[in-house]
Formats: sequence, C-alpha cells, structure tokens
Amino acid sequence: MGLKVELEKMDMKISNYLWLALDVAVAINVPQLTKRIVCMVYNHLLPYYGSECSTMSYHVFMQLVLKAHHAAILVEGELIEQNMRRVISSLSYWAARFCFQFNEHNSLKNLAKSEFHLLTRKWRRFAKYEVRRPELTEE
Repeated sequence: MGLKVELEKMDMKISNYLWLALDVAVAINVPQLTKRIVCMVYNHLLPYYGSECSTMSYHVFMQLVLKAHHAAILVEGELIEQNMRRVISSLSYWAARFCFQFNEHNSLKNLAKSEFHLLTRKWRRFAKYEVRRPELTEE
C-alpha cells in the first residue's frame, strides 16, 4: 500500500510540472512546444485511462485533460499532423467521459440527499441505486 501511495505522489508531482509547462507554453505562444507538452500530458495520462484512482488525483487529472485539450485547440490548424489529431480526439473523449462521470456522481449524491429525510424509521433503511453503464464500442 505504501508503494502505491508513493507512486501516486510522484505522478501528482509530474502532473503539476506538466501543468506548469503547459501554462508557460501557452503564455509564450510557441505552438511546437505546446504540441510537445500536450503529447507528454497524453502519454502521462494514458496508463490512468480506464483505471480507478483516488478522488483527489481524479480531479487533478480531469483538470489536466481539460487544460491540455484547450491548449491543443489553440495551436493553428496547419501545424497539426495526424498523430496530434488523434491525441486531440482522445483528449476530447476523455474530457467528455470525465464530465459525464463527475455529473453522474453528483446527481446520485444529490438524489440520495433528497431522499434521506424520507427515511424516518429507526433502523435507517437506505435505498440501493445501481448504475449501469452501457458498453462503448469503437466505430
């Protein structure tokens, strides 16, 4: 367990450095540097796609994906090659997926809070909600 925490701390530090580098690249308006850092962000986040991570790192990675996506869109169209288009499309998909999951979690939490006052029994009966996600296929 300790090793997993240390690895997560190291990934958080790398994410913070990439975030800072992305801010600098966008601020000084160098498209080649922005493209390179966006690809580095993509390669750093690729192992986390589809895996479960803690809530704190989930929010950081969601913000990093959104920031990388916005930075990639600022690059001029004639400077974007095929690999960069794939990275941008993957970041777009991840951003949409993260937002849907986050909104789904919040809506279920709000629903549970709204029904909490209805439970007046002493033994605290809780309703069970089961979220069924459809299987996504590549088309």
